[in-house]
Amino acid sequence: MAFDDDLIRRVRESTDIVEIVNEYVSLKKRGRVNWFGLSPFVDEKTPSFSVHEERQIFHDFSSGEGGNVFTFIMKMEGISFPEAVRRLATRAHIEIEDERGAKPSGETDAIYHANELAAKYYRHHLLEGSGPDSQFAREYLEQRGITAELSEKFKLGLSPPEWDGFLSVARRRKHKDFILEKAGLIRRSERTGNYYDYFRGRLMFPILNAGSQVVGFGGRILRDDPEKREPKYINTQETPVYHKGRLVYGLAQARGAIRQQGTAVFVEGYTDVIAMHGGGFDHTVAGLGTALTSDQASLVKRFARKVILLYDSDAAGNIAANRGADVLAGSGLDVRVALMPTGDDPDTLIRDQGADAMTTTLEAAMPLVDFKIDYFRRQGALDTPQGKAEAARAILDTLTRIDDEITRQMAMKDAAIKLGVEERVLARELQRTSNRSSGRARAVREEEKKPLSGDEKLLRDMLRVLVHHPDRRSEVFAFFRSADLGDHRLRPVFEALEAAHIEGHPITEADLYDRFAEQDHLIKFIGSILNKTAPDEGDFVGRIIEDAPAVFRMREIERELAELRQRGQQGTSTDDDLRRRQQLRMELVELKKKRAQIEKPYK
Repeated sequence: MAFDDDLIRRVRESTDIVEIVNEYVSLKKRGRVNWFGLSPFVDEKTPSFSVHEERQIFHDFSSGEGGNVFTFIMKMEGISFPEAVRRLATRAHIEIEDERGAKPSGETDAIYHANELAAKYYRHHLLEGSGPDSQFAREYLEQRGITAELSEKFKLGLSPPEWDGFLSVARRRKHKDFILEKAGLIRRSERTGNYYDYFRGRLMFPILNAGSQVVGFGGRILRDDPEKREPKYINTQETPVYHKGRLVYGLAQARGAIRQQGTAVFVEGYTDVIAMHGGGFDHTVAGLGTALTSDQASLVKRFARKVILLYDSDAAGNIAANRGADVLAGSGLDVRVALMPTGDDPDTLIRDQGADAMTTTLEAAMPLVDFKIDYFRRQGALDTPQGKAEAARAILDTLTRIDDEITRQMAMKDAAIKLGVEERVLARELQRTSNRSSGRARAVREEEKKPLSGDEKLLRDMLRVLVHHPDRRSEVFAFFRSADLGDHRLRPVFEALEAAHIEGHPITEADLYDRFAEQDHLIKFIGSILNKTAPDEGDFVGRIIEDAPAVFRMREIERELAELRQRGQQGTSTDDDLRRRQQLRMELVELKKKRAQIEKPYK
């Protein structure tokens, strides 16, 4: 759903960013309008996270994150801009559906509504159903130690065995068949052409996105019957709202605990997640496929920097841990691996030995490199020179994924000892591997460290004047056009400000964060510029207004002179060209004289 700018502004202005942020970060007031607290994005001891009450924006000086209340909610909850608008609108008692500015996306919203109806339908049959399947499902959950509270937390349900039970209810509620099919809730029979319920006679596990919307389901067979040869689990296929590689089961329920603990525990399946939550390990989640993906890693990284993989100790568990760990480490997460005691899963370990046994297992989680070396040792790979070389290459690949340099170097030293390889050899190979894999990223970082040119400084300062001093915008746009910026990354920002000025519309810093809410890097860049403090704001603004026109005119002159010189070199100059060159040089001299009288002109 797309939203009108006026609606977005109304929601934002009805929300106090200090109140919202205080629910996540303990803020203390400093001065008249500034609040400070510890960064929710990085570990720190000295508060560097700032909220400006008057401007209704935040800026984290440690991580560079910044924005308005929508941006903050997006980052903390891992949700999209439209989802953040919806959530804050609900909090402010603003009915979005009734707003003239709301433009329904149609099909996607209909799929969400169909999934929500299905979740309620399955939930009703689990709790209120009087048939034998409902009674069996309730007894099964009780035997597994899944309490009513856990069942409610994960919205567990039951799909009855009828072929069209849900389909009939959905049709009565005016849901269209093609939407139900796109949502993965029904299928069409190839033999008869009729639709039927996809999930039948199964314990249902709703899958939520980061915004707590139901996007799909997992269904476990209720009774094991070898004669039917049915798969134990079936899941929603890919739909417009369900992409299993981009979702993490249990994250909607676990994100608060993950953020609080600074750690996420990954287990293998739905019931493992629920068992862990039942044992008090509320920071547990699971992937939705055989292998973890970088999208899932990025999603979890929004809430924690450390991950523990808790998998079975059998061969399949070891392989899954190896693959998943590399993906997570490649996304910049600190990865540890804990293997379950042989023959146990989270449910049996907690039920038979108690939560303390699980705590011990998690505390014994090995750093990723240690786990890999131990894995190769158990496989007998370290017993031969060839096996040791292959293990060393695999360890090097893992080492390059570790972001923290100190951690990487310490792990490298430890690996050299355990592998029986000279440290200098491993270090040399690590350097070569790192150079190949991170050369481009390093080049980008080095480019960002270069001192700013005078023109770039001027452009950034002009942005600050346009945003913080709207009464001076007419003076800036009297000599400046955003179209002159070419492909500069700030051009869209200046275009938004220029368009608002021409149309006579107000536009604030918070409006800019709304406009570019989905462009995280641009939001950070804007925030880093707008939150830089000038020594003397009044003098700063006057100097920009006075100096900028001359600078821009000088750049125009220099470009035109370069073109005229090129014509001269090519032997195509005319008498008019020579007179023009003389005029431009004289103008350039006068501009330089004028700028010499300005205190601290731009170089």
